[in-house]
Amino acid sequence: MVKTLSFGAWVEAMAVSPGGSRLYVARDDRGVGSHTLVLRARDYAVVDSFKCDASTVGLTALPDGKYVYVGDDPYLGWIGDISVVRTADGSVVKDIPALYDPAVLAATSDSRFVYVGSSRLGRVLVIRTEDNTVVDTIVSSGPTNALVVSPDGSRVYVAAEHLYVVSGSDNTAVDSLLPGFSPLGLAALPDGSALYAAGFSDTGMLYVLGLLDNSVQDSIVTPTRFHNLVALPGGRFVYASSPDDSSVYVIRTSDDSVIERIPVGCEPTGLVVHPDGSRVYVTSLDPGNVVVIGY
Repeated sequence: MVKTLSFGAWVEAMAVSPGGSRLYVARDDRGVGSHTLVLRARDYAVVDSFKCDASTVGLTALPDGKYVYVGDDPYLGWIGDISVVRTADGSVVKDIPALYDPAVLAATSDSRFVYVGSSRLGRVLVIRTEDNTVVDTIVSSGPTNALVVSPDGSRVYVAAEHLYVVSGSDNTAVDSLLPGFSPLGLAALPDGSALYAAGFSDTGMLYVLGLLDNSVQDSIVTPTRFHNLVALPGGRFVYASSPDDSSVYVIRTSDDSVIERIPVGCEPTGLVVHPDGSRVYVTSLDPGNVVVIGY
């Protein structure tokens, strides 16, 4: 089942609350800043909103549910920031100077750190959430396409010109995987057994890596080029967006086969999954729309 939500302006980013009761949708009112709408997930009614002065390009909600971190890109200049929003009242409690275009955000499962990657620069900031201080910077070979923190927090996977493996203990790169392959989308299975990496190559390719030793377990030539990936909570399926044919694909992880194509009527890009696995939210290149699969 597919449902389309219309917001009347570009939707740049989404996040869902840990309990699944709220959906955060960053709507960019071009030139005047962004409003992040807070929707009640059961019926998609707007129950609150908060505003940032620049263009919101990335969102992530802390697993403890207390704060949402918002990546804001300036309309002019090179310095973006991260707005820390308290979910209880929608107030911005701190603005953290960040990188240009801080569009890729990922939080650790214990809510202690947020990693922020720039989609324009080869830098990833590490924010300690206890005091919202930037405590480290990870340097990569190119802009950040995706970030995934392993479920146990021991490693961070950075998709740039290569796939970098970063130690979660000291934020140093310990390995570089898949030489010659620049992944756009990453998804880790919740049990920490595997990482899926998709690249926007001409043929379409999906790699499956074992997280115990970072070895390539499987490689799949896909029917289209995948842009983004998300793993469902149970770990049985990975969803992949394809702007090429306006579809979302379902990958069965037991045998790494593509089992279903879901036409969504738009050019899908970002994917966010509801914590209970019942719904997948899809941002698109079509202005103003979010598609809900399994609504």
